[in-house]
Amino acid sequence: MHAYADKTTVTVARSRGQIDDLLRDFGCDGIGWMEDQRHSTVALTFRWPSDAGDRMARMVINTGSTLDAESHLGGQRRYTYEEPPVTEVKKVVRQRQRSAHRLLFLKLKADLHAVRAGLISDYDAFLPYLIDASGKTVSEQLRRRFETGATRLIESQA
Repeated sequence: MHAYADKTTVTVARSRGQIDDLLRDFGCDGIGWMEDQRHSTVALTFRWPSDAGDRMARMVINTGSTLDAESHLGGQRRYTYEEPPVTEVKKVVRQRQRSAHRLLFLKLKADLHAVRAGLISDYDAFLPYLIDASGKTVSEQLRRRFETGATRLIESQA
């Protein structure tokens, strides 16, 4: 079974343009992209107005690394002198980048339309991605607590 959008031919630039347009159509601004090639991630940051003031969100997608692509081409990585051709590795990496951006576009489109239709609030849609004063997302903060064995989500204020 294939992952959704794993064979998309829509370019990264087109998906990013559609994401930018979509966010603007829903009143968002402060839209920015940051690529981290070392960690094979792309971050999208945007601001949207809410009743309580402007909110900032950051969504990070994993676009897959060259090692992931080599593994995809050759199954499990084996110690061998035969490496996948560089052009094939680049093709796999580019396809994963296209797929990740397409999925991000589709997720944002679904979430924003659900908010507009009143199915969910903007907080319900974007709470994990809200950026706090320290620059961390709510998801990053909570994930760290769970990984360190925290049993409660919120510390008591006693």
